[in-house]
Amino acid sequence: MEKGLENFGFREIIVIIFPGLYFFSLLLPINNHVTFIDFNNSIANNVIFILLSLLLGIVLYWVDIPKKLWFFNNNLPTTILIKEFPKIEKFKIINSYFSFYDTISEEQRKKTDTYTSLYHFSVNISIISFALIILYIIFPPFNYGFIAIAILILSCANIIGLFYGERKIKYMFNRQISGYKNSESFKELQK
Repeated sequence: MEKGLENFGFREIIVIIFPGLYFFSLLLPINNHVTFIDFNNSIANNVIFILLSLLLGIVLYWVDIPKKLWFFNNNLPTTILIKEFPKIEKFKIINSYFSFYDTISEEQRKKTDTYTSLYHFSVNISIISFALIILYIIFPPFNYGFIAIAILILSCANIIGLFYGERKIKYMFNRQISGYKNSESFKELQK
């Protein structure tokens, strides 16, 4: 448990907090025209703003939509290995792969963690941007909708770059699969 909390670092905190703050900050201009929440600069309302932002971020982090997207999920090392070796029990493959993953260099794990955290962040921001665009269409004026559109475009470009870019997520996953197939963990799995 302590190891898990140690690994829960600054990146994860940003991935949780920022999407909610972004959503509710760009919701404020709509709120001025159609009142959802009465934000009148009181301390209580500011606390509510922060708590709602945090709650939205936690829900997005917990639901983990980025990992469920087909192009990401289909390229996960465990998904590829399970498809490649259908006769081997799924959980044996997963346990074997993660035994191997624990042995790769700290630098490789940090790169993979950094890229996947940025990917998760970008997907969550693009989902929120899309939701904001819809809200701005429903509740005009659309002035701030252009900010959401720009952020949506940048987030989508970042998703593609992080996943398919040279030496990025897909490359890292394929490299890890190759390393795994040459590892002792894989040899033990084949027995």
